[in-house]
Amino acid sequence: MSDNYLTLTITTGRSGSKYIYDNLINNHSGGYIYHELLHAMFGNAGAYFRSYQIYDQELILNAPYIERLVKFYKSKLVSSPVVDFGWTMSALVPALYSVFNSRLKVLSIVRHPISVAASSTTIGLYTKNSHEDYLVYPHSKGARFKDYEKMWDSLNSFEKCLYRWFEITNYSYEIKKVYPDLEVMYVRSEDFFNNVDLLYSVYNFSGFNIARNFKLTNISNEINPSEVEINPLKNDWKTYSKHLDIIKFAESLGYNMNEDYVEKLVNKYDVPKGLLSNLRYRTRYWEIRAYLAHLLRNYGILKQQRNKLMYQLNNPNFLDDY
Repeated sequence: MSDNYLTLTITTGRSGSKYIYDNLINNHSGGYIYHELLHAMFGNAGAYFRSYQIYDQELILNAPYIERLVKFYKSKLVSSPVVDFGWTMSALVPALYSVFNSRLKVLSIVRHPISVAASSTTIGLYTKNSHEDYLVYPHSKGARFKDYEKMWDSLNSFEKCLYRWFEITNYSYEIKKVYPDLEVMYVRSEDFFNNVDLLYSVYNFSGFNIARNFKLTNISNEINPSEVEINPLKNDWKTYSKHLDIIKFAESLGYNMNEDYVEKLVNKYDVPKGLLSNLRYRTRYWEIRAYLAHLLRNYGILKQQRNKLMYQLNNPNFLDDY
């Protein structure tokens, strides 16, 4: 298989992984560089979470699309390193480690829990997107913090996203304890923006040779203004103070969880000040616009948008595109 490495990322999403991907893809020619190669429903980020048992790993590896993924990776590794910076592959690490062993590396990207939960709330996690194969729940097989199941129905979506950060971030640190020989690089999202040296270290860790003086790419995956006008955070964030276990863990990672600091983090996730923003929010402008666009696409007036999940479901050989 050669000496090339496969590097997968463990992260929550909304953590800057697209920024890392953009900078490498724009400054390195060749190689196999991906961001969320599989849709989360195929990566089964919820259902496959913490699949440490051999029996579970065998079930995962026998799934047809995972079998094709393993063959795909093996074929690519013959000539180049392979990296996927997306969160959708996180739950596959234990199963793929059983296949690739020392050829697998892990990049762990951690971001402040409040920022992750706020951003995740505005894009609709646990509301618009709630499938149990897609997201980890307290009753998921791999969930560690089962006590949250008792209070789950009383939690708002921000708290559920905060719980998700708690599960995934703990998983990213425990994976090194479960697999002591697994090479893991830990980076904080807050540290690598506009940090050429840290980004260079990430790319070097992944096996990609890139000049140290590469040109930084603009941030391309910030929160969409329309999302905060559809799902504004409002005051839901204030309930974070109830979750002392999450606060303690976050502080152990060096994150400031004081309320004054947290309030500054969440300000940008509420409806922006201004007449037009508030008008769009109160009239549900973005939802109406999306509905009308959907109708126009159904009538062939607008071009259909490519749906990643449906495309991968309907094209078993979609990996051939890459």
